[in-house]
Amino acid sequence: MYSEFYNLTGKPFQLTPDPNFYFDSSTHHKAMAYLSYGISQGEGFIIITGEIGSGKTTLVGRLLQSLDPNDFSTAKIVTSQLDADDVLKMVAAAFGINIKDTDKAEMIIEIEKFLRNNSKMGKTTLLLIDEAQNLTTQALEELRMLSNFQDGNKALLQSFLVGQPEFRDKWAFDPALEQLRQRVIATHHLSPMKADETKEY
Repeated sequence: MYSEFYNLTGKPFQLTPDPNFYFDSSTHHKAMAYLSYGISQGEGFIIITGEIGSGKTTLVGRLLQSLDPNDFSTAKIVTSQLDADDVLKMVAAAFGINIKDTDKAEMIIEIEKFLRNNSKMGKTTLLLIDEAQNLTTQALEELRMLSNFQDGNKALLQSFLVGQPEFRDKWAFDPALEQLRQRVIATHHLSPMKADETKEY
């Protein structure tokens, strides 16, 4: 009914985030700048946090839309409570790597082989993890280990971690994540839109 009244061409209130409805508020613009900066650096972790409904998933979807598939190989994972081995399986599955009946050592070898092959083809490999607050410390450390893969001085994998506010404290203060903290090259917390921005929205 409202669609006809307002002459809308799409459904604006669906539960599934739609990157086509991305709104470039000041906080989202800044977050996109950090994501773009991270891609230009080609290494490390970029962390984006925000409250439920602040547009984190839409932001990531918008980023993925903007990337040329000829230049980038991307995978997105929406996490639940994953342990270290499970997160490796999720990474492999997200990139389409066959890991049936494969132990952890073999999984890591196959993932590295995939990353090196992408690098040879001139592709940047990006891993985007949504709901990162659900990852265990061990799973985050496993992701950090994947960031060690290099071809000369070039990192083979870059990761974006997107999560709710509690993830800020986890990665910033957990003593076991000191090495991951050293790999974080940018971070941004999505704040609420300003009053004038809500009118534009």
